[in-house]
Amino acid sequence: MLRPVPAPSAAIPVTVIPPPSAPAEEEIRRLTRIIVSDIVIYTPEKAERSIREGRFPDLYRAEIEEGRKMIRSRFPSAAAAVETYDRCLKDLIETRRKELQESAEAL
Repeated sequence: MLRPVPAPSAAIPVTVIPPPSAPAEEEIRRLTRIIVSDIVIYTPEKAERSIREGRFPDLYRAEIEEGRKMIRSRFPSAAAAVETYDRCLKDLIETRRKELQESAEAL
């Protein structure tokens, strides 16, 4: 009796899709946005001036360090939590600086 020959399995290409950001990273980004928003809400003129002049990290050193402490306490198992916070903070400030520059040029 003849046995059926199995069809050769076709190689299916694997598409590499980067995994979405880890939940901890998204939460760190969200908290960083809240921290920056709080600073800007309470001292809008000073914050915007310091962002335009590139002095935000110097003028808000204490607030930024409090944010780091919050991140460390909320995400003790996330090894790169503070680095994510610092990177996100830098990105937010740079984005806002560009926005302020563009609005000043439009005037």
